[in-house]
Amino acid sequence: MNNAQMDSKVSSTMSAFPGGGSPCWEALVSDTESAVLVIDQEGTIQFANKAAASTLTGNGHTVTGRRFAEFVTSEFADERLSLVRRVIETGKPVTLVGMFKGIWQRTSMRALPADDKGRVNVLIVTTSGGPPGTKTVNAPANESVVRAKIDDLGVLGTLTNREMEILKLIGEGLSTADIARRLHRSVKTIEWHRVSLGSKLGVTNRVELARIALRAGLTDLNDAAEPAAAAQPS
Repeated sequence: MNNAQMDSKVSSTMSAFPGGGSPCWEALVSDTESAVLVIDQEGTIQFANKAAASTLTGNGHTVTGRRFAEFVTSEFADERLSLVRRVIETGKPVTLVGMFKGIWQRTSMRALPADDKGRVNVLIVTTSGGPPGTKTVNAPANESVVRAKIDDLGVLGTLTNREMEILKLIGEGLSTADIARRLHRSVKTIEWHRVSLGSKLGVTNRVELARIALRAGLTDLNDAAEPAAAAQPS
């Protein structure tokens, strides 16, 4: 499917939802960098914009009509879909913060108005980046903020606890000597860990490592310790 065909398919699918096809809806799904999904309570994807399709598949192939669980682990899918059903049952929005493919994300879930058959779908809007922790999320008073119990660390899952700690400190802008002093290790040891980080993460310099740390939200220690604890022991 070429880009023109995909744009046409997205437009026709958008118009099937209440408000779909309006300028506000089109701005949300087309003009922002947010990943936008519409999912029913069974976990079937009713709509996905290009950003969402790319996030799930890595290549932007269409995901509409497929199950969300096809693209993630069962535990990851179960937690997210339990929140989808909660939003449908209560009518109250939920914001979920957590990690997907090693990137820190904020995901807002809101129930859409029922269609002509009485079915309610959930609008899911995900933005990436920013510091972890529910304390940093500004949400309306009626919106619950939930810290995900299941994270997808992506390639960060290959790191040891020590490597995750050093990656965080690189993200904070500390030099090799500063990190060595902070961790009471030799400069040579820290440099060895930095080379190992570059090899595992497929990057070649500190700037790229810092970018990975920032995207993963490791610059805020409060909740960054949770993903680190899930990494392999050093």
